[in-house]
Amino acid sequence: MSAAPALQPGAFFTTRFHSIAIYLIIQEDAMNKDEVKGKAKDIAGGMQRQAGKLTGDRKTEGKGMAKQFEGKIQNAWGKAKDAAKS
Repeated sequence: MSAAPALQPGAFFTTRFHSIAIYLIIQEDAMNKDEVKGKAKDIAGGMQRQAGKLTGDRKTEGKGMAKQFEGKIQNAWGKAKDAAKS
């Protein structure tokens, strides 16, 4: 019997991010570039923040929070641009 392959650190986050990235690409028609990029940064920042929490690395957690905030701002900017066009 062969042993099950060991999970690499961050494997869950990477797989999860790819699934979310594919979803965002599909949704891109309904969203402008700022919304897509902002949502991607928000998600990546959330994962980075969570990874920092899990490992006890406050610096990584802080960087993730900052990236997440930046993504939320960029997403809101994109929505405001869409609203202004309508």
